[in-house]
Amino acid sequence: MKKTITSKEKACAALEALTEADTLASIASKYNAHPIQVGKWRKVAKEKLHTLFDKNNSEQKRIKELEHQVDELHRLIGTRDEELTWLKKKSTL
Repeated sequence: MKKTITSKEKACAALEALTEADTLASIASKYNAHPIQVGKWRKVAKEKLHTLFDKNNSEQKRIKELEHQVDELHRLIGTRDEELTWLKKKSTL
């Protein structure tokens, strides 16, 4: 059975990997993960760590923009469904 590793465990493993106090293999065995995966977590932590201290928090802005875009698309789909239903009704008359 595949073990699910929580985000907290991933963060802890990445933090340990960043400190380089231990090898990736030993960290991976501690968290029941593959060493390559621990290396990927370390890479992601290095790339995204600055966003924690970003006052503008551009990631959050991007998420909100995407959510707004999804809401707008859902609204358009609803409008198109109503138009399609109306056209089907009118074409059968």
